[in-house]
Amino acid sequence: MEPIPRVPREAGFSLVELLVVMVIILIMGTFALLSAGNSRSAGRSSSAIAAANAYADSIDRFAREHQGRFPAAPGSVDWPGGTDAQKGPVADVLGEKRTYLRTVPESIQSSTVTFGTTSDAAITYAASANGTSYELVVAVKGRPTCAIRGGTTKLSAHIDCTKR
Repeated sequence: MEPIPRVPREAGFSLVELLVVMVIILIMGTFALLSAGNSRSAGRSSSAIAAANAYADSIDRFAREHQGRFPAAPGSVDWPGGTDAQKGPVADVLGEKRTYLRTVPESIQSSTVTFGTTSDAAITYAASANGTSYELVVAVKGRPTCAIRGGTTKLSAHIDCTKR
């Protein structure tokens, strides 16, 4: 009886080798997605901080023209409420409304950052009870909270981007 001829094994990958390669690709893809999410969050954060800096500048200009008094919170005479809050503090100058924010920051216009509400990115403003200091808080989901503070002793804002 003649032995059965063996069919030569074709060159290729075994099932185990294919599974190992697939697992490695999955792990690398996971890391890529995580880093993309972090960069998006970092972009929102820097956009929100830039917008808050624009508000801090307008608040400081308001204080310079009002003997060091900072505007009351949005929804007041000093600062309109609702969607008008995005326009920053205002004053009545000779019967005409003057807005201290030169232009609404792009991040606010595109709704990446909302003013005074909780979302992926939000800016809130609070003045002290006596109106001699203020705090703008920038909150971006997944990032450390940043606070921009100003006071009559130093009319330029201070940024503190540490975890609170």
